[in-house]
This record gives sequence, structure tokens and C-alpha cells, in this order.
Amino acid sequence: MRKSFIYPVLILTLVAQPVGAQDFTQTASALLRATDEEPRATYAKTLLNYCNEMLRIVPRNSPRETEWIQGEIKSGNRERIFRAMQSVEYSRDFLVDTFTACVAHSDKLATQPGLQPAAEAVLWARLAITFDYSDQIHEYASRLGLVKLDDIRTDIHALKHLHLVRYYSLVAVIKSLGQKP
Repeated sequence: MRKSFIYPVLILTLVAQPVGAQDFTQTASALLRATDEEPRATYAKTLLNYCNEMLRIVPRNSPRETEWIQGEIKSGNRERIFRAMQSVEYSRDFLVDTFTACVAHSDKLATQPGLQPAAEAVLWARLAITFDYSDQIHEYASRLGLVKLDDIRTDIHALKHLHLVRYYSLVAVIKSLGQKP
């Protein structure tokens, strides 16, 4: 059985649950309903809308907090780096960087038709890399109160399902090069 069939069935199962069991935001629902069978530009636009929404809701660090995080990470001291990576400030910084990169890549894919196959493949690969740490995205969102780690019902932004973005992006890399996944 092809994986491209399994994932949409899994997603439809999640989205089709009774009201209250799993209430996603509109953009999260659209992202979860998307499949690797739809046009890549359409998927890129759906992803762009989702990442823009996430950028609107993720809190930002103050300049002083950003400076602290950068200083701790660059310190070379493992204890300081680890402590910084466990902080709310690092969580904010990581999520803002992640969804900013997502917006940059998906915007190019959604708004620039006729990209050369290699250029399109590179953008899809960059999106896959952006979501390579989907478990950390969910964990950092939990630190910020956007979702509770132990209760999937609070995951209205579908953060626990971002591994699917990585999968669809990798399928898009293959398809943009004219190959079948």
C-alpha cells in the first residue's frame, strides 16, 4: 500500500472526529486535509497560510531576551547552552525562526509559478529541513502554553502533526524533478 494513501486516511480520521474531540483552527484543518495528490502550488499556499497564522500567535522575545539567548548559545559552555535551550525565550526564538523560514519558502513556491525544477526541489527540501524537528516544535509550543504535551485535544494548531509537512515536502521534491514517489 502506498504511503501517499495511508497519510490522507490517517489525517481524515483525525479531522473527522466528533466536535470537541479535536477542534483545529481553520488553517490547521486545511493543512491536515491537504494531500500529496493536490497541486504543489496549492499545498504551498495552504502551508503559507498556516505558517503566517502561527507567526501571528507565537509570542516574541524582547531584544534583551534575544541577546541573552544568542550570548548563551555562543558561549561554548555546555551548561549555559543547555539551560538556554530549556528556556521559554529559546522556545519563542526557535518557533519564530521555524515559521519565518516556512513563510519564506512556501511563499516562493506559492507565488512564483514556473520555477525551474531544481529550484523548486531545493525550496521543497528546505521546507522539509525546516520541519525536521517537528517533535521539538510541539515541545516548545507546549512551553509557551500553545499546547499541552499530554493532551492532544489542546493541539488546535495541529503542531503534533507537522511531521506530515516534512513528508509532503519530500514527496514534492521528488515530483518537482518529474519523478514518481
